[in-house]
Amino acid sequence: MKRRIFIAGIVGILIAFSFWAWRSDVSIWRFMPRAVAVVFGPKPVQIFSLVDHNGRSVTKADFTGKYLLVFFGYTYCPDVCPTALNDMSEVLDELGASGNSIVPLFISVDPKRDTPEHLKSYVENFHPRFIGLTGTSAQIAAAAQSYKVRYIKMEDEDGDPETYYMGHSSKVFFVGPTGELLISFSGSTQPAEMKSKIANLLSGEGR
Repeated sequence: MKRRIFIAGIVGILIAFSFWAWRSDVSIWRFMPRAVAVVFGPKPVQIFSLVDHNGRSVTKADFTGKYLLVFFGYTYCPDVCPTALNDMSEVLDELGASGNSIVPLFISVDPKRDTPEHLKSYVENFHPRFIGLTGTSAQIAAAAQSYKVRYIKMEDEDGDPETYYMGHSSKVFFVGPTGELLISFSGSTQPAEMKSKIANLLSGEGR
């Protein structure tokens, strides 16, 4: 009986912690033990169709021949997203000319608020090569599924439908020029480590 009570208590704590993490706009899986970077064998990313921050329709085919550094988030994100985009910008700066073939993408999971115009003003705060992508809810869901990214909308406690948070994965993805997912980085990966692994992949040593 005591053991059942103990287990029930632990489960209750985990549920409460999970709820707090979502409400705090911090993905629960950021706290789970995991590798800092996961290297894949060539794993193709499925074709997606979105709209860039200039209002132009784009698909995966538009980036053929380019490496992609990809992050899913939203412009109203208070901490995880700006940190990730700053880290990605630092990596691009540190790579210098060797990273010129990399296109950094910020894919919004909040299409209601993240219009192309709003995305444009947001990504301009980071690296000049950043491209912001948005679309319909269905388009974003398809793009997220192609990267196995999870996200969820959480209403604010005051009940205002315009005030809400998006819980989402915090991984950064590095995609090869033929559309294969090469490696993913957890939210705790330091820019120096990210840069080192990407540099190895660009030189062919990491394959």
